Amino acid sequence: TQDSHGSGIYLAFSNNNTISNNALKESDFFDIFLFNTQCNNIIENNFGSGDYPIKHFNSQANLTDEILSELILCNADNSRISGVTISGSQRLKNNGILALKTDNATFDGINSSNNSFGIFLWESSNGNTITRGNFLDNGNSGIHLQGSGNTISDSSFSRNDYGINVVYATDNTLTNNSISFNRRSGVYIQSSGDNILIGNN
Repeated sequence: TQDSHGSGIYLAFSNNNTISNNALKESDFFDIFLFNTQCNNIIENNFGSGDYPIKHFNSQANLTDEILSELILCNADNSRISGVTISGSQRLKNNGILALKTDNATFDGINSSNNSFGIFLWESSNGNTITRGNFLDNGNSGIHLQGSGNTISDSSFSRNDYGINVVYATDNTLTNNSISFNRRSGVYIQSSGDNILIGNN
């Protein structure tokens, strides 16, 4: 699927689907996007923009030092993601890390730049830790937190539309991050409460 408007595959309010052995490239938003869907879909052996794999997990994942076009975590609690680079389209700012219904995961040393979102955490993804990441030049947000409470520290956010976007979210802690030269806002907080920001610059 080439040059799809929006997403290559947009999976919403769905369950028990199988998406495998597809080349999904150069979509405007995400090559594969999940919205308010169950986590029992099988999504495997797909390649996205940049000819890198799109990886999907619906249980605990452990990834180290990989280059991916896109990473999707759905109900993948306690995952450990370290040293992973997300590299989507060279022509479009698309893809990123999409995490939904995922709790207590650790993202360490992630480089998710020149994408649509660095990390998109939503649909009640709580207790996740993001540290020592680089989230630069993303078309939307370095990190988007929606309906989720997480900890983000010692990471860099620059030249995104929003560095960190917090929407309808509580109990997020942002500490010692470098947040500079983002186009609209370094940290944007909307309809949210009980968030803590300490030592960011």
